[in-house]
Amino acid sequence: MFSIAFVLYKDLNVDPKRIEIDFKKMWDEDLNVQYTFNSMKFNYKQFDVVISFVNEPINKEEMERVAKHNPLFENGIKIAKNHKCHAVVAIKGVSSHVERYKALTKILASMAMSYNAKAIYLGAQQLLYSDTFIVEQAKLLHNGYLPVQSWVYIGFYSYDGAFYAYSQGMKEFNRLEIEIMADDKTPQELHQTILNFIFYHLASHRQYEDGEVLCLNDDCVIEISHRWSDTLKEDTLLLRFI
Repeated sequence: MFSIAFVLYKDLNVDPKRIEIDFKKMWDEDLNVQYTFNSMKFNYKQFDVVISFVNEPINKEEMERVAKHNPLFENGIKIAKNHKCHAVVAIKGVSSHVERYKALTKILASMAMSYNAKAIYLGAQQLLYSDTFIVEQAKLLHNGYLPVQSWVYIGFYSYDGAFYAYSQGMKEFNRLEIEIMADDKTPQELHQTILNFIFYHLASHRQYEDGEVLCLNDDCVIEISHRWSDTLKEDTLLLRFI
């Protein structure tokens, strides 16, 4: 099992040794890194990690397209257009998907500490976000929380008179994608509810029966069912407020 992520740099002045130093600073852990002229290799816990540096941008048209769908990243389109090079981060190991993403988040946050690292891109999730966002999300790990906003993309669509939020990226954790629908909730309420469920779902490893009811908090009770999504063209978990 492996995951891949990308770091976008604004210029070519990338210092790989800085990553090792910043990892120690953030997590108080040492990395025994093997350096080559364009890569870093090391083991972190039960994972094999390779970071490869590429002195050219990722496809800029693709990056601009992804940036347009991430409205919370104000400078995303500008960075997508102007970045000069990138790093590919590959992490492999047989541990759980969640533990792999915890390790990946720690590494990406350490890379984002560099002055010229400006964005993180997760291709499977179509997520593009800022260097500061991944650092803030990674800090949640210090307090035992899962930084699910940096792992899973949340989008919106309308269908048959109702408004939906949906996930993209749960397949990375061997889970069905999630949809939540309502005709009397704001996008913010849908966004927060689906994030709360994702956190609970990944942390608990639960499996759900159709019609099962889950109390996320005192103000939010949802019913869970499996369905084929005509919009996403795949089986999903559908959440409904009750």
